[in-house]
Parts: sequence; C-alpha cells; structure tokens
Amino acid sequence: MLWKRQPARAALGIECGDHGYKAVAIDLDERGYRVSRILSIGADEAATIDRFLPSTRMNAAVSVPSMEVDVRLIHAPELAERDLRGMAGYELSTQIQTPLEELCYDFTYSNAPSTNGRTRRPVIAFVCRKSTAERLLGAIQSKRVEVKALDVAWMALMNLYHDRIADFERGAFIGLDAGGAGANIIVSRNGEPLFARYVPIQAENGIMELQSRSNLLDELAAEIRRTLQYCRNQFQLNLEEVKRILLSGGRTGETAFEERLSRAAGLNCQRTPLFDADRMTQDAVKPTAEEAPRYAIALGLALRAAKEAA
Repeated sequence: MLWKRQPARAALGIECGDHGYKAVAIDLDERGYRVSRILSIGADEAATIDRFLPSTRMNAAVSVPSMEVDVRLIHAPELAERDLRGMAGYELSTQIQTPLEELCYDFTYSNAPSTNGRTRRPVIAFVCRKSTAERLLGAIQSKRVEVKALDVAWMALMNLYHDRIADFERGAFIGLDAGGAGANIIVSRNGEPLFARYVPIQAENGIMELQSRSNLLDELAAEIRRTLQYCRNQFQLNLEEVKRILLSGGRTGETAFEERLSRAAGLNCQRTPLFDADRMTQDAVKPTAEEAPRYAIALGLALRAAKEAA
C-alpha cells in the first residue's frame, strides 16, 4: 500500500490593535512549522481578510488588546481546570464588581511560591468585557478562518519564547514587547509565567508618545526595575536568576535599542529571534530587521492556534 502524505495544516495568529491587525500564518507538517504570510492590515480590512491569506482552511487565535485586559492575581488550591475556572470566575467577578456573564477570562498558575501553608497557589487571571471580545471577533469575517482561541499578548509571548529561546526553561527571563501605545511585560521562571503587566506609554493630548527616544528607554528601564522589585518582594524572585530581557515589539526595532536598554536597565538584552530563513516558505516575504519585531505577538498566537490544530 502506498503511503500518501497528508497536506500541511495551517494556523493563523491575529493581534488586534486600535488601528488595525497584525497577522502571521504558518503551515504545519511533520517537521514543525514554516511562516507563509506576514500581514499588517487596517481595521476596515478585517472583514475581507480572506483575500490576504492562502486558500486553505486554518485555525486562528486572536488577542485582546492589552489596554482592554485587566490582569489580576488570585490564590487557589490545586484544582482540576473546570473547578478552578468556576472559582476564578467567582473571585474575578467579586474583585471587579461585574456580573460574571459580562466577562471573558482565562488564567494560568503562576510560578510563585504557594501561600497559606502551601495549600493555595497564585493564579494569574486575564479578564476583559465580553462585549469587547464580541466586538473583536465580530470584525473578523472569514469563510476559511475558524477562531479557536481568544488569547492575550503575554501568553502569546510565552508560546514564542518556548519555541525560540533554547534555555527558556532554565532560569528567569523578562519579556518586553514595546509597541506604539504601550509595553507588555511578563516575568517568567523556569518556563512558567510569574507575573504580567501592561505599561501604557506616557500620553500627552491623547497621543501616546514620549519626548525623545532616551525618555522612552529611561521609562522602560524604570518599569523593568519596578517590576523586578515587586517580584522580589512578592514572589521571592532572586534577581541573580534573571538571565536577560527578551525584546520584541515595534519600538525595539530601532537602531541600537538593544544595547541602549541594556545599559539603562543593567541587564543583558536579546532580540527574540522570529523569522529565520529555514522557518519561512519559499513564497513568504521576510520582513526587514526593523519591521520583524512588530509581529512577535502574532507569531506567538499562530503557535497557540497550531496547538488547537494538533
């Protein structure tokens, strides 16, 4: 009997922003994945996204903009996922003072010490209004794309680091994805999330921008130090455990950003590797070194969607 190779599956990651979408499509086969499309489309083009994509069905993961996500830390015993979801929902509804039916939320255990005699573990919860999720998903009209997961930027970055950083599961790292409106910061230890937060970039007259690049670097370095101080006090993070800052986001594509932030923050920095030639299909257009960091979250979302296709 002849063995017939199955066609490659496909997955899509879509990062939703205020002014448009960034998307990365990947082909999946027994060797792993290869990037087939890298897109930046306007908010008014989401309804016709099919014309930008390969003519194959694909699973998708979509992110909620971080500025519309509330990150909460709750404590719970070790529970099955279904039981933990119920408990987390009740805690979040109480904290935010919003009926549970009006919320969308997800969660993950934090790699932080247990509390209350080791009977309760910290849980990082991500919450948004259900109306926000419905608005985002309703804008994406496609006959070929099936949205399998609604996700957040921080967990998309975790997917990316597991895939692209060889020593990610050994020691502590700071993930920094700095875009035009703000920065996502996630601290991890031994491959698991420890703490996550969103830092809006200083606004003046409603426009998110800083007076100079040096101000941006100083502000980001200060926020990194503040985050590490919090993690040391709350989660007993040994600062010597922190290996380096993993960089992505449009702001980090600027010339010498890596070196300048490293000096300002006092930690080694590394640009997160994204689109190596051996990870691209033949017809994929590779972004420039300056453009590539903008698509880190979208690639992490595509990897999440790939898990749903497995």
